[in-house]
Amino acid sequence: MNPQTEYVDPAVDFGLDIHIHASEDDAGVLNRFNACFFIYDDDQTVGTLTGWIGWRVLDEDVADAADEISADSSHIGYVAAQLLKDQDDSWIEDVVLLDRVWIAPEFRRRGLLGELIDRLIRELRLQINDCFVVTEPEPQEESGGPYPDGPQRDKAMNGLLRSLSDAGFAAWQDNIVFWRRAERP
Repeated sequence: MNPQTEYVDPAVDFGLDIHIHASEDDAGVLNRFNACFFIYDDDQTVGTLTGWIGWRVLDEDVADAADEISADSSHIGYVAAQLLKDQDDSWIEDVVLLDRVWIAPEFRRRGLLGELIDRLIRELRLQINDCFVVTEPEPQEESGGPYPDGPQRDKAMNGLLRSLSDAGFAAWQDNIVFWRRAERP
């Protein structure tokens, strides 16, 4: 079996190290996080997720807080604020703004992104009243930084969009920002 497409049981017991940093915005709305997933048996890194968490932010100005942090968080913070404002059937209060998603090459194309995000949400106890997860995909070169426009970037972007779709994300208002409602298991 090709190692690039070999099936990985989603029930594999991933280890998870999460580091939560002090809020980067003056109002203390969003906290930076770094999450590293690994396989317990051999301590092999599966992937990392980074971004910002907002707990109980329904009455907070998420868009303003995200804009204060960085250009990367500004647009996704605005979308998260709109999702919080526009909800009509629940009281979702928590948000996850995904900044970077990296999956080790040997674990790509296995449909793990959704499982990694679900695990992060469970560990951060964001599932109590559900939460919104928002991201703006931008493929990054292995050496760091975004791809220049062209066929390589297009191929990498298509892979990202496929992974997001497989993980339950949808485009927000035909925008490049993608979101997902993470519901309680």
